[in-house]
Amino acid sequence: MMELWDFFRCEPGMEDIAARVVNKVCQKLVPDMFYEARIQAVITYHGQVNKTTVTKNDARTMQLTRAQYLLVPPAWLATHYDTWDFLVRRWCDPEWWEQMHKAARRLKMPGPAHHQGSQSISKYVASWSAAHGGQPCGQFKAFALAHEGKATSDVDFNPEDPPPPLGV
Repeated sequence: MMELWDFFRCEPGMEDIAARVVNKVCQKLVPDMFYEARIQAVITYHGQVNKTTVTKNDARTMQLTRAQYLLVPPAWLATHYDTWDFLVRRWCDPEWWEQMHKAARRLKMPGPAHHQGSQSISKYVASWSAAHGGQPCGQFKAFALAHEGKATSDVDFNPEDPPPPLGV
């Protein structure tokens, strides 16, 4: 991380906060970088070897063999074969592939999985209660209601109701 400060300056006294922010951002960026490296490898392989164009969207669902991935390391990893090989082995692991596609299947669900947005369940409870004349709302009820509609909508929990259709 010290190389970062070769390019950027931090206000005096803000170093600790800046370090925490950089660490937090890197926790997201580094996994994204490795995810994007796989997609780019698929695109590069098809372009260089098959002489075909593959869109990024299509590349997300395509898988290469270990040997194919190894042919197209990104420039930033070309001199770090062990690291590239580690990533390739991971991408070729059937368990990893299955886990990645679970997320893709969730994204294809029709409609939202819940209606609470970025609110915690506790905030949904408070919002629902406020929107419904101060009626009490426990966390289990809130969980069920969040799958039925927004806290401000005309939803209430009835244990006799059938479960909502999948994807709602």
